[in-house]
Amino acid sequence: AAAALAPGLILAACNSGRLTAIDATTFTEVWSRSLGGNVASAAPSVAGSDVWVLSENVLHQTSLAGVSGVSLTIVDPVPPAGAFSVETAGSSLSVQGDRIAGVVRFTYAFDVAPYADGYPDAPRTVREVAFLLNTTTLTLLTPVSLGETTVPGINELPPYRIVPSPAALGTMGGFAFSSGCSTRLRILRAADGFESFNSDLLEAGAASPCFANARLHALTRGGALHSFQGSNVPPAVVTGLAPDGLDVQVSPVALTWAASSEPGASVPSPSRSPRR
Repeated sequence: AAAALAPGLILAACNSGRLTAIDATTFTEVWSRSLGGNVASAAPSVAGSDVWVLSENVLHQTSLAGVSGVSLTIVDPVPPAGAFSVETAGSSLSVQGDRIAGVVRFTYAFDVAPYADGYPDAPRTVREVAFLLNTTTLTLLTPVSLGETTVPGINELPPYRIVPSPAALGTMGGFAFSSGCSTRLRILRAADGFESFNSDLLEAGAASPCFANARLHALTRGGALHSFQGSNVPPAVVTGLAPDGLDVQVSPVALTWAASSEPGASVPSPSRSPRR
């Protein structure tokens, strides 16, 4: 998992379930905490004076001083009946104001007749669930099911416990979610977690969506890149770069350019431009 930065600290989590704070100057350990479970690719995120990280389906809070806080379990709102076992994996988190957003993947195995032998059958049912946390009240908003799919065996499961992370949408006040279990791209409002926008992609998602230059981008498993734009246009192209077109032989060199306008952000429209 990628590390997070805080004033004077580098915060790293690992597969062993430990969260470690490292002094950014001396690179020595400041404190370490056992979270339990498998953090896998879920990077920690800093919100105010705390660091948050998902370890499987448990969201852990730790102060930047290393003091343990709450641990909140994310549940599947509509789990399939009769599951023999379940494995969970968490995404990296996205922070906006006093809201934290993330995704948990639930992988269910079954042991059904006529081969009910005490061992899981090959097919797996995979579900992904989005959640939002109010960091002021430490309450979870109602989890939202992003999608469900059934795969014939473990070799078809998304590898390395990687789960697409949500993207914070800045002044829009929401989060965009892509799912490896569904073709649908969703935006959930930060205030209440309700869906404010959705659009079907060509295939299920393969990566975390990205919000940049007033556009929301989403990549599918088949390599189709979808781009959504709202009523506001992206920032204008920067002009007046100087020096320009020269092979500069000295270092450092001062670059100057004219400021670009920033029109702001708006809710994406259903129009899209998929490209492979």
